Amino acid sequence: MPRRALESWKEQSTIIHPAVRAAAELARLSPLPTLVIDGPLSDHRVVTANDAIAALGDIPPEILVGQPVTSLIGTDAHCLQASLFRSALAKGCGGKWQIMTGFGPQPRVAATVYLTPLCDAGSRVVGHNVNLVFPAIAPAAILPGSAIEEGIFDNAPGFVAVLRGPEHILAYANTAYSHFFKQNRLTGFRIVQALPETVDCAVLVVLDNVYRTGIPFQGTDASITIRDAATGQLQQRWITVTCQPLRDDTGTITGVICQGHDVTAPHLMGDVVEELEHKIVHLSRVNAMGTMATQLAHELNQPLTAIGNYLAGVSPLEARKPDESQLSEALDGIAAASTRASTLIKHLRHLTRDRKPNLARFELNEAVAECIQLLKGSCEHTITIDNRVLSEITVVADRVQIQQVLINLLQNACEAMMDSGGTRIVVDAHSIEDGVTLSVSDSGTGIASQAIDDPFFWGASSKDDGMGVGLSICRTIVETHGGTIWLEKTGPEGSEFRLHLPKV
Repeated sequence: MPRRALESWKEQSTIIHPAVRAAAELARLSPLPTLVIDGPLSDHRVVTANDAIAALGDIPPEILVGQPVTSLIGTDAHCLQASLFRSALAKGCGGKWQIMTGFGPQPRVAATVYLTPLCDAGSRVVGHNVNLVFPAIAPAAILPGSAIEEGIFDNAPGFVAVLRGPEHILAYANTAYSHFFKQNRLTGFRIVQALPETVDCAVLVVLDNVYRTGIPFQGTDASITIRDAATGQLQQRWITVTCQPLRDDTGTITGVICQGHDVTAPHLMGDVVEELEHKIVHLSRVNAMGTMATQLAHELNQPLTAIGNYLAGVSPLEARKPDESQLSEALDGIAAASTRASTLIKHLRHLTRDRKPNLARFELNEAVAECIQLLKGSCEHTITIDNRVLSEITVVADRVQIQQVLINLLQNACEAMMDSGGTRIVVDAHSIEDGVTLSVSDSGTGIASQAIDDPFFWGASSKDDGMGVGLSICRTIVETHGGTIWLEKTGPEGSEFRLHLPKV
């Protein structure tokens, strides 16, 4: 990071949200390697790096402050896990990934990265908490004895609880913990007495395992049931929580400390966003069929005209009976034409039906062929779409949604070649160890210069009547399948888009 940019960010760091600052204070006490990062407006820069994470690179923690977290974690642009990590950051989500990390001069190593959103009172994501667990590291917390007495955790934005002994007696619960469980009198009781409804949520199993093995537990977007003391009603909530063993000076495990955040609002909002994305994806399919209405009518008109011609050819004329061989040929022609029309209508209905995603294995060559058939009338007659996908290549995905991505890419390729004089679009695929990579290449004029940096950004359309949502929806669909899509190359000789679908 340039020194001038870093100094500028540090000068403006006074505007960091209080929830992020409070999480940073809590992170400093954590034995787990932890980063607290600011929101998207600051490019997710590090607000705090605790001593545990600084020790990984053998550098002072201050060196990491102000650095974009993506320069430390998930720097491999072509790694699927790193791409999903960056996508979750951009969306304000949480999750867990295996990613290469690097701090200071030490070699880069793989770690399990846990990402937890930090929210304000209105459930708006204002930052993230990042915990790292390395295969060779099984940290155990030694909680400073003065931490509870001094009230360090009392007003922390996330909930904190300390449980002592194998029976998990609540020795401490901060304000956020009491507020989350809607009870004020918790301490002094065993967890099964204070919160009996949580036993069915495997909470006791987790605590027993951490206490017995000394291995920390991290739960992301975990479901938990709590009882409202005022109404007596059970409520389902979602939390992100870390449970770490507590040890005394001799190293003996004496209890468990639990730290976490209520992510119910972001979880429910995520369900709403998912439903909206589903509706947008469906409307995009319908819109794509609408833009091809004239061409599709032409495609349907051909078999219907053929049927009419066959019927005219065998109709009795002046009481003359048609020749039997002529009649048989006509009937075969009518059957073939009606099948072609029926198949086209079937494909249209399948693509435009509003339905939930359905993962199933299908032959990619066949799916590509159906898309090419639908697009025949949309492209100039001089353009050939070459399907080079081998028949044995299969994928496990939602067939309709993958075809929607293909149709969008093929439509864009056709339009890019209308003014260039290009004549061939090539669709190819390769099966590799971790999945299937599909490519669509054209010989058009390339992507508009203003869209090259991020062609998938909503609003990057170069068409006069385009909304710029096509490629954005393509990315949404592919990432929903756990895959990635990218622009491999573009220029005066044409463009090539690739997408990778992982094995399921």
